[in-house]
Amino acid sequence: MTAWYQYIWSLSDKDFHFESHVNLEKDLEVSKTAVIRFRMEQILHDKFNIGHVTVQFEYDECDDKGIINEDV
Repeated sequence: MTAWYQYIWSLSDKDFHFESHVNLEKDLEVSKTAVIRFRMEQILHDKFNIGHVTVQFEYDECDDKGIINEDV
């Protein structure tokens, strides 16, 4: 999985939002992307105190696939 662009912004000093497009290495069913999204939400909340996460999953959409590459 590669996140090929993301945005983080704050609405206040304690309210952070995260948005990302995630390019998947294989074409997954929607039910399987829910597991990945949930894990991303956990990591972002626990490590960075981000409370709102929006993720758009895509498959083979981007040429530059090396921004973030972490097996979840």
